[in-house]
Amino acid sequence: MERVKKISIIGVGSVGSTLAFNILKNLDIEELILIDIAGSLAKGVALDLEDTRAFLEFSTKILGTSNINHIKNSDIVVVTAGKARSAGMTRYDLLNINKEIAKKIAKKIKEVAPTSLVIVITNPVDFITYVIKKRRVLEENEL
Repeated sequence: MERVKKISIIGVGSVGSTLAFNILKNLDIEELILIDIAGSLAKGVALDLEDTRAFLEFSTKILGTSNINHIKNSDIVVVTAGKARSAGMTRYDLLNINKEIAKKIAKKIKEVAPTSLVIVITNPVDFITYVIKKRRVLEENEL
């Protein structure tokens, strides 16, 4: 496999921001794109990660944005976006909310980054993976 140059994370809440930190800590990549519907959150996480540059010693370019078009040319797109399950919420409730989010994301991935490897972490992960695969028309080895 070729060297991974660009990784995009869609959704930078607890899971996405932790993943971003671990990517910077463990992988040598050129570019890390953090995307969140709350652009200020994505920018804030990017700034926090920039503060770790001194002790993690990475050269990765980091961008925090609300513009999903920045996933273009990503080698890997990680989807962590979605609502967290709250008290009293059933798995079915969560599925209905996150399904709509996943549909929009899958459409954009298909349009902007059709050759990227897609990793899904959004819950319920089994169903959301199916939704993204169906909407993006993925092969088994691409997801």
